[in-house]
Amino acid sequence: MSALRFGSFGSVWKAMRLSRFLPKKFSSRLFLVTMAAGLVPVVIFAVLIDIYGGRIEGEIRRIIENGYEQDISRSAVMLRTTGEAAVYGRVLDIAEQLDMVIQSVPWMTVSDLQRDHKFRELAVQTISRSGYTFVYDREKATVRFHRDPRLEDKGLENLYGRLPDLQTILEKSLKGPGTICGYYRLPAGDGSIMKRFIYIVPLRSSTADRAPLLLAATVNEDDFLEPIKQMAAEHNETKGFLLSASKGVIESFRHTGLAWMGFGILSVSLIAALMGVYLSRAVTRLRQATARVNAGDLSTPVKPCGSGEVATLVTDFNKMVDSLAATTVSKELLQESEVRLREANAKLREEIAARERTEEELLKARKLESLGVLAGGIAHDFNNLLAVIMGNISMGKMLLPEDEKVNNRLAEAERACLTGKDLTYELLAFARGGETLRGVVDPAPFVEGCVRSALGESGRSVSFYFASGLPRIGVNEGQMRQVIERIVRNADEAMTDGGGLEVGAEGVALAPDNPLALKGGEYVHIYVRDEGPGMDPSGLRRVFDPYFTSKQMGNEKGTGLSLSICYSIVRDHDGSITAESNQAKGCTFHIYLPAVRAGGTTA
Repeated sequence: MSALRFGSFGSVWKAMRLSRFLPKKFSSRLFLVTMAAGLVPVVIFAVLIDIYGGRIEGEIRRIIENGYEQDISRSAVMLRTTGEAAVYGRVLDIAEQLDMVIQSVPWMTVSDLQRDHKFRELAVQTISRSGYTFVYDREKATVRFHRDPRLEDKGLENLYGRLPDLQTILEKSLKGPGTICGYYRLPAGDGSIMKRFIYIVPLRSSTADRAPLLLAATVNEDDFLEPIKQMAAEHNETKGFLLSASKGVIESFRHTGLAWMGFGILSVSLIAALMGVYLSRAVTRLRQATARVNAGDLSTPVKPCGSGEVATLVTDFNKMVDSLAATTVSKELLQESEVRLREANAKLREEIAARERTEEELLKARKLESLGVLAGGIAHDFNNLLAVIMGNISMGKMLLPEDEKVNNRLAEAERACLTGKDLTYELLAFARGGETLRGVVDPAPFVEGCVRSALGESGRSVSFYFASGLPRIGVNEGQMRQVIERIVRNADEAMTDGGGLEVGAEGVALAPDNPLALKGGEYVHIYVRDEGPGMDPSGLRRVFDPYFTSKQMGNEKGTGLSLSICYSIVRDHDGSITAESNQAKGCTFHIYLPAVRAGGTTA
């Protein structure tokens, strides 16, 4: 404990000794602090320049060398491409001349042409500095014209020897017509390896003995790249000049930077001293006002002076004093603000949820629209195939002799085709929504008739709840009957352990910003509620997806396009269909259809 006290006392003693050497005025202290703070970056700048100056020069050297290497590489590619094109043009020109000579002397064989000095001069020519041409027989793989007479009338293996790259190119040219080109490595006399480019063109004309001849031209790659050597010398001279210039720039930057930083520190320090003189007035007034506040005097504000943050500080000080003098905000106002905030948060959450539901409906509609286009195309093609199959089955029945087994097989195939035909109708309904002809119906008897038709003699109990004064709806009766019957059948099949159905309808008015993304107006709300096992949230989100089912795989019930077609039909009627469910509490489907006024127009 005594040691701790001694350490604290020592720190205070050092601060007191240091304060004796500092000026008393705020402006003078501000000047010294600014000067000291400004010297720090100057020292850091000088140290960094000394440390990183060499690194910068090395980096500049590396960048220049890399740039020159890239330039030389690009130039080499361009020169190589240009040289290859020149060789190709020269070979084509020589090949054209050889073809003209062969065509002019159709009675001459290869041996005759070998004895013709003019043809030999034309066939064996010098290209560039180290290149030359030669001619060989593709069928017999034999050299016919070469600048080395010892290789003539000998196999190509004597030409390529131990050059596998050249062997590959020549063997490839023997396999068929067409031009061949490539590079191969060749040992030089000094032991180095040089690359040569070869271009092979077949002659269009044949000799009297039908020998298929090919003209080849080979050139050293160095012939293409000769200008790069001159460019490298010029680059080295330029590189030396750039490195010398960069070193001079760095030295100039060091001296100029230090000079300007010193001038800047001095200027800022003088400005800080003047600002200290100006701001000290406000500090003095605030100190005096603080003393009055401590004494309990809250009636005398500080006179504003200065501008910027100093003026803001004085204003805030006066506001603080006014707040201390004023009464505390009442508890009732705080509670009222909290209630308003909670109401605003609840409304915001409702708006976010409604927007998410709207976006989900739009996404689902776009997805089903895309699938509908695909389904329509598949249905059209599949229906054409079924028509061909049905026609052939009918012809088979007519042409084949009566045989019970054959007829049974054909009848079974015909029934399968009819089932496929029903599937195409479902696909077309999913794609286009079916017929567009609509009529005005009373929803109560129409819905009840559809439900009873769907249940048939199943014995399922059903309760109907129809509001009085229901408006009429404009629908395609066949399509809407299909929607209600499919939903009722799905509900009936879901209640494997028993239960009843509840079906009803009521008139509702929807606002323009309703969560169903429908136009504002009057609608008829039809709902079908079952007492089945219900669906989990994952299945509920996918309930209108094509071929989705919550039943076990292999069970035909509930599979297919059933609810997808319902969704498509209702959307085609400018309505909306949704589903809600809780597991073990059943599932409810809601259908909203536009109401029709007495004149037959949509409400």
